[in-house]
Amino acid sequence: MPARHGDQGWFDFRPPDPYLYIHLYYLSQSERDLARLDEVFPDRTAFAGLPPDWGTAKAGICPPMAWFAFIEGKNRGYVDQAIDSTYLLQAGSFGEHQFTDARLAIEAGPEQSVEVEAPHLQVHLGPAAQARLHLGLKRFARSPSYSFPAF
Repeated sequence: MPARHGDQGWFDFRPPDPYLYIHLYYLSQSERDLARLDEVFPDRTAFAGLPPDWGTAKAGICPPMAWFAFIEGKNRGYVDQAIDSTYLLQAGSFGEHQFTDARLAIEAGPEQSVEVEAPHLQVHLGPAAQARLHLGLKRFARSPSYSFPAF
């Protein structure tokens, strides 16, 4: 599918993006748009499952291909995959602050505490997880940076 047009005509050919076709069908709910999706992407086995970086994609936290496969009954594990996740917390928009400690309070057990002393913190939540996380923070402890954490 061409992506750009210039004096010589269409160029910069790329594979079609399922994101656009899925959203068109979501909006219209038209059988014709569903048929077009079937025509352009007849084998949608790649739609099932979530990519490792699914929360950072242009579709945000709900990847349309995995969701669409779930709606079609071809991705039964989608809900568990989406809920059982690891989240990265950053102290400040540019990591300029620093977490000092983290305390986890859950109803069914004693409070747990850990020293962090870092601008990033990784949290793993299982399905139906409920907890209260208290984070200590030292403000403006670091130079602001665009660097992505090395986890």
